[in-house]
Amino acid sequence: MEEARRVLKSGGRLVIGMIPADSPWGQLYAEKGRKGHPFYSTAHFHMASEVIALAERAGFTFLIACSCLLNRPDSPQTGTIKLGIVEGAGFVCLGFCAK
Repeated sequence: MEEARRVLKSGGRLVIGMIPADSPWGQLYAEKGRKGHPFYSTAHFHMASEVIALAERAGFTFLIACSCLLNRPDSPQTGTIKLGIVEGAGFVCLGFCAK
């Protein structure tokens, strides 16, 4: 986060797409990682609130969030996108502005 803030001008934007650790999707992928999956075994999953706190400490202002993958991994997905951080969403996009 600090490096992203360093290279952005004041007012610059940062967008982070993430799989929240506390979602069913994050739990599924973390379990795959524990079993040695070549991609997920090196991934680090965080809760959206943790990422927001890290970004704010690094000099960003949180602006907006959108969530999708609103059903569990074993259920059909609708393609619905909701504004905000939806509990249990499998993917969250966070938008920030550099101070």
